[in-house]
Amino acid sequence: MKKIISKIAALSILSTLVLSNIGCANSVNQVPMGTSNNIVSSITTETTQIAKTGYETFSGKTLNVKLGYEGKTYVLELFNNQTAEDIYNHVSLATWNLPIYEFSGYDNADKYQYYDIPSRYKVTSNPESINIEQVGDVYYSEPNRMIMFFRNAEIPVNYTKVGKIKIDNDFTKNVEENPTLQGWGNKMIIISR
Repeated sequence: MKKIISKIAALSILSTLVLSNIGCANSVNQVPMGTSNNIVSSITTETTQIAKTGYETFSGKTLNVKLGYEGKTYVLELFNNQTAEDIYNHVSLATWNLPIYEFSGYDNADKYQYYDIPSRYKVTSNPESINIEQVGDVYYSEPNRMIMFFRNAEIPVNYTKVGKIKIDNDFTKNVEENPTLQGWGNKMIIISR
């Protein structure tokens, strides 16, 4: 019984010391005693990356997005959510050749385009209110539609975040110059693994 009580007392003293060291940092820039600067730097970097992606984290999974059959291929980094996972799993089974649609005549139609996914693919939807979209942002909207922004926009929408395309300086130009396929009347986008 004495051994149990002395172990509890030792654990209590140890936890008090640990908690008092953690409490020594009274500012965001101060490092608690006994904490490595590398750990704090890593935490700060992770927090910044999460903030830059709209409080989403990347899953580490990617898809290839090719603008037309002869166009440039870009990498789509997927967020860590069920919608992105569903899309990733479906594309794993078959490459998607999707016609591109644009909202001609509507406000902001020159900032994004959308692609209808065949209805045989079931995709989870978890929309949230979004007011600011950045070039390269990719979203999902029911029923079975992906939306890609090739210019920055401020459009209030309810979409599910899918991921972000790694863009280059020519991204917007390449999207706009993606040719219409003869006999189709549409531009195409090819999404693959």
